[in-house]
Amino acid sequence: MSGVLVAVVGPSGAGKDALMGHAEAQLRPRDGVLFVRRLVTRAPGAFEDHDSISEAEFAEGVENDRFALAWRAHGHGYAVPLSALDAVRSGAIAVCNLSRNAVAEAERAFGRVDTVLVTAPADVIAPRLPKGSRALGRPAEPRSRRPVR
Repeated sequence: MSGVLVAVVGPSGAGKDALMGHAEAQLRPRDGVLFVRRLVTRAPGAFEDHDSISEAEFAEGVENDRFALAWRAHGHGYAVPLSALDAVRSGAIAVCNLSRNAVAEAERAFGRVDTVLVTAPADVIAPRLPKGSRALGRPAEPRSRRPVR
């Protein structure tokens, strides 16, 4: 593999999608740079850029190796499409919002992974998060302080 996966990680509410959107707008005309849309088992949100899939589609995709990378977090399934792996194998730079807990698996799948940690002060992040967690009733604060693995 001659390309690289750029894993954009950080706490919810830190501005990962906003930063990626700005970078994509600046780099869009460049060949060899792919901004990957994750697949997530929830409806699209106003501030998170992803394509929605059902729980059944996620389970079937995992079982049949239809994703380059898949993980579960916050009660949802997340996946990176195989097109990202194909792009990296072809020498491209693929940029994707990943869970900090999925970085090690991304390294196994993609080979070269460069990680970009996006963060912000707690008083900036807190108002951006829903009260509690997205699905599991966990407080938002511990999620915002979780380390990269």
